Amino acid sequence: MQNIKITVDKSHIFTLGEKMYRKSIEFIRELVNNAYDADATEVFVNINDNKIVVEDNGSGMN
Repeated sequence: MQNIKITVDKSHIFTLGEKMYRKSIEFIRELVNNAYDADATEVFVNINDNKIVVEDNGSGMN
């Protein structure tokens, strides 16, 4: 397997998020759906003041 490094400016992520997901819950729901699409049997969502972390045991990206 070959690794390819991709660098994205954080402003692009914010712009994509704002245009695609008007509410935070829609964004989180999409991440959870993606986990199940990757055959995850467990999905963990951790939300605190500074970040949202979605982890799963699926076969998708890390």
